[in-house]
Amino acid sequence: MSTIIFGDAGGAAAVEGMPSMLGSQQPDTVMDAGEYGPLTVRGASVRGASHRYEGSPRQDDFCMSVSPDGHWFVVVVADGVSSGPRSHIASRLVVRSGVRMVADLLGSGGPDAVPWDEVIGRLAGQILLQARRDAGDDSLDARGAARVMATTLAIAIVPTAPSDLPRPCTVMAVGDTSVWVRRGDGGWENLTGVKNEGEAVSSSATLALPLLPPNPVAPVLTGVGSGESLFVLTDGVGDALGNGQGEVGQALSALWATPPSRHEFTSQVDFARRSHTDDRTAVGVWIDPPRADIAGSVTTGSVTSVTSALPVTSALPTYPAPPTAAAPPSAPLKPSSPALPDAPAPPDAPAPPDAPAPPDPPPVPSPAESPVAPDPIPAAGPSIVPGAQPWEPTPWEPPAWNPPGSGNV
Repeated sequence: MSTIIFGDAGGAAAVEGMPSMLGSQQPDTVMDAGEYGPLTVRGASVRGASHRYEGSPRQDDFCMSVSPDGHWFVVVVADGVSSGPRSHIASRLVVRSGVRMVADLLGSGGPDAVPWDEVIGRLAGQILLQARRDAGDDSLDARGAARVMATTLAIAIVPTAPSDLPRPCTVMAVGDTSVWVRRGDGGWENLTGVKNEGEAVSSSATLALPLLPPNPVAPVLTGVGSGESLFVLTDGVGDALGNGQGEVGQALSALWATPPSRHEFTSQVDFARRSHTDDRTAVGVWIDPPRADIAGSVTTGSVTSVTSALPVTSALPTYPAPPTAAAPPSAPLKPSSPALPDAPAPPDAPAPPDAPAPPDPPPVPSPAESPVAPDPIPAAGPSIVPGAQPWEPTPWEPPAWNPPGSGNV
């Protein structure tokens, strides 16, 4: 599958770099795809040419989930800030903890039940705690922690129940990770603000957690109709999209008029364009797309996974089936033929006497998950949850090991 080139690709398009997992066990590329009720979903996160050249990890990440009742589909996308050497940990923490937090809150009353300032405060507190652990400095404040790791964040909530009306979607963003709607006429509508729009000089500076927004967080509500689609994009894609009316906007609108196959979508996110060398992440949610036009999709009735393509340290929950309309009664089945009688089973051999049970081993503490505070966190700044433990990325950041024959002890 060839790379899509917009204008002049520049020399960076040819950069391969060393495998990303050699440095941090963060894969170069992840993708996810599937269907959930009337929604068709595609997600991809791709390491940018600059990180490939440097041999540094992809700092974007994304995650998906549904509310406990299955009525709300949640997308969380994060973009780690390049100046923080551990920002890939911050983005991974935020998407995994954030998607679980928001999905659980939706079960108690829908989007109106989500206390957005509290959610942002909790996530900022978790990043602060993790940065203190990684830096070995419990005195770090939020600004000091941001020099170790920081990330932007965008969340989208899409209702899953069958409906002929535009679906009331809720979106929220901190920083320059953006949310867009591709309308039925092919045009793009930005819901969270176009980066550097109206500015005389472009800037890459952006607000990022654990630094808190100066004002209360206000979610944006919009209706997304049948045949339209909602996209959550990091700036690696959003900056190239611009205001949606240029070459990239027109091309992506045509390519994403209907859901491409998961592999085509990932290749399209990994487009080549001069000076656009940042990581790219895009998650698209199509509302009731024409099923005959979905190239290469597989109807599974559920999303293929609820995380990016990395393992987690605890068991994933079983998600409910999406709400559906009542099915018509089925025709009665014909009576089946009588079953033949089973042959008598041979008598069981006497069981040997039980051996004495070994003593129970001491309990092993489970890997610490990202802490979720039961009480609201003050809006003045990220706070540490009492008794919380730092999030431990052991499956992806294991300690160094000595391969056989290395001579190291």
